[in-house]
Amino acid sequence: MIKPCVGGVCSLSALCLMGAVGNASAEVITLPSVKVEAESLAHETYLKNELTTASRADLTIKETPFSITVFPKRIIEEQGARDLSDVLRNSASLNQESNNAGRQPAFRSRGFLLNDSYGYLWDGQPLFGLHSPSIELIEQVEFFRGPASLQYGRAEPGGLVNLLRKRPTDERFATLRLNTGTHGYSHQHLDAGGRFGEDRRFGYRVNVASENSDNYRDGIYTDRLVGGASFDWKISDFAKLTLFADYAKIDVPYDTGHVIYNGRPADIPWKRNLDLRNGHHDSENQTFGYDLNVILSPNWKIRNQYTYQDYYIDRLESSKANLNQNNGNYTLRQRRQTTDAYSHNFSFDLIGDNRLFGMRHRTVLGVQLTELDRTLFASNQISYASNIFNPATINILPVTLNTAPTLNDTSYGGIYAEDFIGLTDQIDFMVGVRADKFRETTINLSAATPVRETVTESAVTPRFGVVYRPIEPLSLYVSRSRGFKPNGLASQGTNAGEILAPERSDQIEGGFKLSSRDNRLQFNAAAYEIKRENVAFYDAGDNFTRLIPGQRHQGLEFELIGELMPRWRVFASYAVIDADVIGGANDGRKPQTVPAKSARLWTSYDFAGALSGVSVFGGVFAQESTFADAANTAELPGYARVDVGATLRHRVGERSVLWRLNIDNLFDRRYYFGNNLLSITPAQPLTARIGLEIPL
Repeated sequence: MIKPCVGGVCSLSALCLMGAVGNASAEVITLPSVKVEAESLAHETYLKNELTTASRADLTIKETPFSITVFPKRIIEEQGARDLSDVLRNSASLNQESNNAGRQPAFRSRGFLLNDSYGYLWDGQPLFGLHSPSIELIEQVEFFRGPASLQYGRAEPGGLVNLLRKRPTDERFATLRLNTGTHGYSHQHLDAGGRFGEDRRFGYRVNVASENSDNYRDGIYTDRLVGGASFDWKISDFAKLTLFADYAKIDVPYDTGHVIYNGRPADIPWKRNLDLRNGHHDSENQTFGYDLNVILSPNWKIRNQYTYQDYYIDRLESSKANLNQNNGNYTLRQRRQTTDAYSHNFSFDLIGDNRLFGMRHRTVLGVQLTELDRTLFASNQISYASNIFNPATINILPVTLNTAPTLNDTSYGGIYAEDFIGLTDQIDFMVGVRADKFRETTINLSAATPVRETVTESAVTPRFGVVYRPIEPLSLYVSRSRGFKPNGLASQGTNAGEILAPERSDQIEGGFKLSSRDNRLQFNAAAYEIKRENVAFYDAGDNFTRLIPGQRHQGLEFELIGELMPRWRVFASYAVIDADVIGGANDGRKPQTVPAKSARLWTSYDFAGALSGVSVFGGVFAQESTFADAANTAELPGYARVDVGATLRHRVGERSVLWRLNIDNLFDRRYYFGNNLLSITPAQPLTARIGLEIPL
């Protein structure tokens, strides 16, 4: 469904564009471009310094007083990433919590869960819909650690993930990728881009992909259809407009995995499916928008973004309950829920780079607005009996959706200002503040008497940091940042419907970033403490929802990224975390699915001489055991998984063809993801994939 532009966004952008172009300085300043090497990744490195997530100003990683990791295109393509989880697993600061019943993998950053609605962004704009982002449309991924409320409003304490879309390229290219593998894996992808028109003012990028795959577990499959297009127009040397549109249709089963039985993962066949086979999670998502960049003068520019998202989700849920720890009997429950939603997301930034009183000021003044409207229908619930050791043959009955929906309207907006001040040639000081207003209205029309509930919250969140460069390759930094997240209404207990105060988070971080003399290798280290307050907790004993002090996480992180020597690259990280719950029934316990220690290593080598065109790569992904539930009654074992692979590039006539082999979980380690005793997902066993890339 197409809705009109929100708040005069279209007219505002047009006015900004006309005014900016008309008043631009005569000095020629070109806008940045994106260049793709169509032939190979030979010039691509693991180390990326430019980023967009830490600040809306133009800063490099070493200039920011925060921890940011960039997962580059080379990592994504070497590993043959199938979804976002294949990319995010490369950081030890991220660990997969669950599989979200098949919807999209859920991750924790510094021990805190990344929210599905505002923990993931597309080019800095919110991503809604609980569907896994299409990997075929992603150029690179940026991972920001710590509260990010100053840039993006409501935020989780652990950080966020920003996905950068593929943009039009300077060089014309077209590539067809064909992939197949064990467990019925089948994937096809066409990627094309280039420029055309007078003075090559117009650019395009088109991606189309499909996946039809089975799985190593009974009845699990993936059907995906993905399309994305991006077009840009270099209006002048001072202005560029980019238009984009994405489409994704995904059909996967509703999969809650295995269970904990007598304190450990149940000893049942790895491939067994304990859910109802008709359960599914089907989604259809459409996104389009624009990104306008205009240079006003040598010292000022604007960036205006607008994104419209329209999505529909149909979930036939299957869940487990009442597991008998003596004989394995359990209850299967099924219900259906549909969500029809659309959102408008708008941001406008004025970005400056000036000198005042002898100091350099890189300044951002901006506004961000988001509106999300959802219509939800729910059904009755039907229960069945089964057994984990001897699953029952079940005659599944239909469920019926309510005739009246629940309506949810969420809107929030913020204004923010940030200044990155060069106090001296060696010392930079960052200071910023943001004011937010949040409003959510829910109307339950399915109740006997329609119920309307409204929550309104506001917050002011500051952050500041200092960067000191005693010598050119070394940056020392310290920072403090805060975040907030509305808690909404109490959903359980005698105080159900009561407005709860918003959740708050506070992080203190310090560290250093050290580069090699040629800037090809960088070592990063950080120490942090995050406190989370006003966490909603339902006390079953008192039948009351209250706010508890929350959690305190302290940790150390280390990264080594770049080239160890010519043609030998490394992407490695190690994280240690001490996390505790404070208050409530789980006071003093550890948060679930948070490993105390994690390590990641990925490395690759390009041969020269007689073996020119051959690259080999591989990695280790390891972590310690974690608790499977909030009460810490059971553990999921730790693991060390090894992946390897290779590529071979050779010429066939006039074309340079690339073959790729990926072997995942080489030693077939058995481990699990999961966030409760009745939902732990068996991880992927030994898997092999072969890919062919053909330039067209």
